[in-house]
Amino acid sequence: MTSASYSSAAAEPFEGLRIRGVAKTFGTDTTVLNEIDLDVHPGELISLVGSSGTGKSTLLRIIAGLEEPSAGRVTYGLWNAARWVWFFSALFCTRT
Repeated sequence: MTSASYSSAAAEPFEGLRIRGVAKTFGTDTTVLNEIDLDVHPGELISLVGSSGTGKSTLLRIIAGLEEPSAGRVTYGLWNAARWVWFFSALFCTRT
């Protein structure tokens, strides 16, 4: 995808989960995620598959708003996903 099409795609409304340029580093030398781009449309199911230590759980924690990305952003519809953490925690507050 060229930078021109990337910027136009980022500007158009999208109702699903959109991940753009998400990166996560721990410390100064451990990069777990590097420039992740992903669109998940409403009703669509996806699976994250990979070896141990490849960042699957880290990406899910970032999507849920439990962890901040080092770069990039996650949006759900027109909202920043981090603003919805209270909703997810309310759903699972009775689980122990």
